[in-house]
Amino acid sequence: KNIASFALDMRGHFQSTTKLNGKRTYWQNYTEKTFTKYPNDINTVLAFLNEHYVALDMNRVGIVGADISANAAILVANKNKNLIDTLVLISPTMQFKGLKTSEALMNYGNHPVAIIVTKTDTHHYKDAVLLEKYAEGVVELKTTKTGGTGDNIIKLNPEINDFIVDWFVKNL
Repeated sequence: KNIASFALDMRGHFQSTTKLNGKRTYWQNYTEKTFTKYPNDINTVLAFLNEHYVALDMNRVGIVGADISANAAILVANKNKNLIDTLVLISPTMQFKGLKTSEALMNYGNHPVAIIVTKTDTHHYKDAVLLEKYAEGVVELKTTKTGGTGDNIIKLNPEINDFIVDWFVKNL
């Protein structure tokens, strides 16, 4: 469907747990100061893609973020309204580890936003319903019956992948 994708392991997650000095680092041990660097990490990747992958159409960019990466994606989109056309947020929250989202999502303006959350995850579901009200563009709240939070939603509900691709086809 002519969509390129790039997966970013946020610092302290999955394979991004080893520092250059060989020491291991895990997000559970991070301070709020480290978490507030996540949006900058995403901006760095976007700049890298723009510079090194000239075949990519950087005029049509969407971000998928799960859990704290969803919060970071909102902050990145707010600061890059002319670059980020749409968001898919999986288990976003109003605030986590210093990444506050409501005002940033409202300021993101008239951009389409999809929010995916599991109904049985009451904390994320409650925050998703609140965030839905802050989005000023087209917003779709997609709920699943199972999956817990973040990328587990996709693992336990593989049809969500089709929803995400269709969202980008429609909104990019």
